[in-house]
Amino acid sequence: MWNSFSFRYIKENRTASLLLAGAAFLSSLLLSLMTTLAYNLWMDYVKQQAAKGVTDIRPTTLFIVYGVVLALICAALIAMIHNAFAVSMGSRLQHLGILKSVGATPRQIRTFLVQEAAALCVLPILLGTAIGVGICYMFVEQTIGLGQSLGLDVDYNVSFEYHILVAVISLAAAFLTAVLSAWIPARKISRLSPMEAIFGGVEPQAEKMRSFRLLSKTFGVYGELARKSIYNRRKSMRAATFVLFLSFIGFFIFLSAETISGLSTQETYYEKYHDTWDIMLTKEAGTEDEQSADAAQVGNAQTMQSAGADSLLETLRAVPGVSRCISYQVIDTTLFLPEDMLSEELKQIGVETLLPEAERANVAGQEGWRTAVHLFVLDEQSFAGYCEDHNISSDAGAVAVNLLWDDRESDYMNRKYLPFVADDSGELYPGENASEPVLYYDACTDDIPAIREELEQKALNLVLSENAFRPLAEILSEAGTFSGAETNYNIYLEEAIREKKAESEAVREAIAALTPDEGYTLEGRIQEEASDQAARKGLRIVMGVLAALLACVGIAGILSATLGQIYQRKKEFARYLSVGVSPKDMQKLLFLEGLFIIGRPFLIAVIIDVPVTALLLQMSPPTAGQFISHLPLVPVLIFLCISAGAVSLAYLAAARSICQGDLVEILKDETMV
Repeated sequence: MWNSFSFRYIKENRTASLLLAGAAFLSSLLLSLMTTLAYNLWMDYVKQQAAKGVTDIRPTTLFIVYGVVLALICAALIAMIHNAFAVSMGSRLQHLGILKSVGATPRQIRTFLVQEAAALCVLPILLGTAIGVGICYMFVEQTIGLGQSLGLDVDYNVSFEYHILVAVISLAAAFLTAVLSAWIPARKISRLSPMEAIFGGVEPQAEKMRSFRLLSKTFGVYGELARKSIYNRRKSMRAATFVLFLSFIGFFIFLSAETISGLSTQETYYEKYHDTWDIMLTKEAGTEDEQSADAAQVGNAQTMQSAGADSLLETLRAVPGVSRCISYQVIDTTLFLPEDMLSEELKQIGVETLLPEAERANVAGQEGWRTAVHLFVLDEQSFAGYCEDHNISSDAGAVAVNLLWDDRESDYMNRKYLPFVADDSGELYPGENASEPVLYYDACTDDIPAIREELEQKALNLVLSENAFRPLAEILSEAGTFSGAETNYNIYLEEAIREKKAESEAVREAIAALTPDEGYTLEGRIQEEASDQAARKGLRIVMGVLAALLACVGIAGILSATLGQIYQRKKEFARYLSVGVSPKDMQKLLFLEGLFIIGRPFLIAVIIDVPVTALLLQMSPPTAGQFISHLPLVPVLIFLCISAGAVSLAYLAAARSICQGDLVEILKDETMV
């Protein structure tokens, strides 16, 4: 009997059944997607550890985090979906009341409703699980493709992974979510007395209904009626509208943050270094080119020095299309500066204030400070060009960049500088036991070389030639604080081919052919910028899909609450009809309801997003004008239109069902007495 009753109800109420099946489908899809993604993240971690030679790989906190996230997702889905089941079950109260009046026990009613929901959700859950795996597969493959396009070098096989246990966990979580979502309203309904169920339960009271004067002034009496109707049914729609709000606010804040991040990267990296480099070749410390190795075998020190310093550099400069190439190293160390070398501004403010890591010391009978020193070591030709560009000369082969950031009077986006040293020349000592200086600079400037590097804000920056750095390198090596540094080849192409992707790629390939894969890294500015844009576009698509999935769950709840309460809404509209409201006005009222349902979470999300965006702009280099000119309106409008269209379809179907029925007959229902 119970089976035939369920099948007849499902057949006669296809819309409500489809909505419940859709909610189960979306929940299973989301759970399957998250479970499969978590498993692939774990397998990627296992492969990383195996590539490092780790054999004893044990579960980490990732498992605990995954379990907590899975439980939270299930709880959130139960909170959202159980309202859809409650609305569907509530529309059958009279039938259930009749069954209870002829002897059906609360346990039988509860079991029957849960079994019916489980049977209704079997196929959607299986289908949603399969599609969730497919979406995760496409996401992983896209991520792998993006990593390959970015030139990421990994020493293990990256691929999509799946296991039967993942399917079992996904299906179990989805079925548990569906059953609990049905059990909560079924338990409540089974406790109603037969008379309460037959009379449709307790009708909501409106004595304490809020007034909505703004809506009344804006949209007239129908606007206030529509808002009061939503307020009266707020419990059945609360979870759905909250999920819709979460999808809006999450997507909007992501778009704002991603747009600001893109503008910041463009301003502080691509535009800043646009005229500085086109190709960057990095040689790891300890890596030798072929000419250096040959020289080492011969044993000629002069040949070895010449080959090690100039062989690869001269070869790169001779590549067709290369305008200039600067070979440089960046070294951080600590040296002693005598007190009289410091500028008066720095002394007046206090070394401890602007250089908190500096330490007072006494070296060679002089009072001073041990402070951080940031060295840019250039090849001889590039150092000479640097001095020529800044109209200075340096016989010592060392130039001080006389700038120190005053962070008391400025922030990192609008820095103000003061002089670090007092004179255009000075001596630096290697340590407390040193009797003679190890480094001598004889010129000052206010700019670093045209390379892809930044000024170190809280250190003395020095630009050195290779010959000037060699004595310091020997002392640092003996002290065990320096064992070599990577060498960078900052390559600038000819103006005619700089912005041409094909020509610049040809030069990049020619340079790649000159160096082995081991110990060398090659980067291209145009390729890097294109890869960054592709990565951002892919991230927007992924976040848009996730937000759409979340919105679909909320919209499914709204559809269920709207179409599952047709009988109750007919009673409501019968009252309107009795006081002279026309069917056309009732359609207008339903339209306003749909507008308020989609508009309220949208407006709240926008209101929250505005100060969040302002805060992000305050913390970032881009200005408000730059952000407004790149405002992500298109994805926002697309997301809003699709969501509004889905809600409008639900209310359109409800309007047709309500307004085409015989509302006069509803007034004769005994439940209205």
